[in-house]
Amino acid sequence: MAVDNGVLGVAGFSKVNCKWGEFSNMHAGFPIKLASYELSSSEALYQIMRFTERMDVQDFILQEKRPMAVKFISRAHIEKSRSDFNDIRVPLMSWVVRLKFAQHYDVLHPILMSTEELDIIEISSKDSFWGAKYEPYVGFRGLNVLGKIYMELRILAHDKPKSFFDKVVCPPELKLGICGETDLDWSRFS
Repeated sequence: MAVDNGVLGVAGFSKVNCKWGEFSNMHAGFPIKLASYELSSSEALYQIMRFTERMDVQDFILQEKRPMAVKFISRAHIEKSRSDFNDIRVPLMSWVVRLKFAQHYDVLHPILMSTEELDIIEISSKDSFWGAKYEPYVGFRGLNVLGKIYMELRILAHDKPKSFFDKVVCPPELKLGICGETDLDWSRFS
């Protein structure tokens, strides 16, 4: 079902080519540079960190440029996910979103500020963890974790200068690694 987020009074996104679609991890217009690596999208960075112990899967993800294909690669190898993935997925996504925002600040800051005080919601009929489903006469149902991450970021972005986002510190509990490298400066963009 198509949802007119203007009528609902939310900054809702479900497709990359619609208003606020830039917030989607499926948007290919926001590659992320991390140390010597360039990932095609925030989805690619998030999924690659699911497989920190599997360089073979990470290599597949690094080579793929289409965010949805990255998601399919991840699903095909889901049983190879790091054992603590469910425990770290929210701080991981928060870090990924902040990196995306920092590296594309000049584009994403005005879009994020345009949401004003609206609830930011990833509208999804399938994922009630990262997003929420719209139900007529009820409203949105779901945890909308990705939307909440963007709303927290909006508060920071409103109060902090651009230079605040020059270094995005990675929480140490994430224990990140790409292709066997674990001692990278995870806040270094290039």
